[in-house]
Amino acid sequence: MTESSSARARQRVSPEEREEAAERIRLAAGEGRLSLEELDARIEAAFSALTYGDLDALVDDLPMPPAPAVPDSVRLAISHGHLERVGLWQIPRRLVVDLSLASAYLDFRTAPLPSGGLEIWFQAERSKIVLAVPADTAVSADELGLHRGKVVDRGRPRGVSGPAIRLTGDLRGSKLTVKRPG
Repeated sequence: MTESSSARARQRVSPEEREEAAERIRLAAGEGRLSLEELDARIEAAFSALTYGDLDALVDDLPMPPAPAVPDSVRLAISHGHLERVGLWQIPRRLVVDLSLASAYLDFRTAPLPSGGLEIWFQAERSKIVLAVPADTAVSADELGLHRGKVVDRGRPRGVSGPAIRLTGDLRGSKLTVKRPG
């Protein structure tokens, strides 16, 4: 055990983390990996666990649950309001963003982009859009129709190495700003 993993094992867990461990135990029992007696004992221990070390001892021998599948395409639509996606969110290969008299803030800096890149199709009318992207991400607006619309790309990508973002669709009286760190 390394020093950092030993320190983590002594850190306190939250009620949500206890519930996540209990759900993992329930799933394993449902798959026939645990007996009913072992299920009861582990669930009770999970809800009384104080540290990560306590929880890890209960789930280390169980498989991780499968990650949820990311759909190919997702539609985000809003009228007269605000749309926001930040943090770790699942990004499909294609986003359809439909805005009317609205604002949108889409942050791609911490969530992983699809390996083949991302297409964002816009149908925006009198709206304001901000795309926060990593410094190494190319954003192409060549296929975006501008009808009294405007695209502002703040800063150019440095050392493009990540997947590209391709913007398509139409901006009608709307402004789209691409923001990069630094």
